[in-house]
Amino acid sequence: MTADLLARAVIGTLRRTTVTMTVEQAAEFNRLLRSPPSVGEDSTGQKVHQIFLMGKMMNGILNEGAVGRNVSYGYDRVRYLRPVCAGERLISECEIVAKKSEKAEVTVEERLLDETGEQIAVALHLYRFF
Repeated sequence: MTADLLARAVIGTLRRTTVTMTVEQAAEFNRLLRSPPSVGEDSTGQKVHQIFLMGKMMNGILNEGAVGRNVSYGYDRVRYLRPVCAGERLISECEIVAKKSEKAEVTVEERLLDETGEQIAVALHLYRFF
């Protein structure tokens, strides 16, 4: 059964979605977390917390309806390349980059880009199938 599910996760599959973090969403997230983003606020506007950005990087490339039941096994090598201001329009780009059949594991590279294509954040996200 797991082998059938892994076969649906094809290396090279790419999914792009557009996301915008509003000022209200960023403020509410910071309030709930009780922690302002580490870069704070400056003349360019309210910054979006890095943890909120990580949540926006995931775009459903391995949703259960498409590839079957799986679970996030954690992140590896998360890098934030620049701060993001609330209201910026971003592109979430996820690509299946590796599979380990013996571990029933799939690795997805998750990237956030701005509208010009500049990379803002990148992470490797590990998933396990069962």
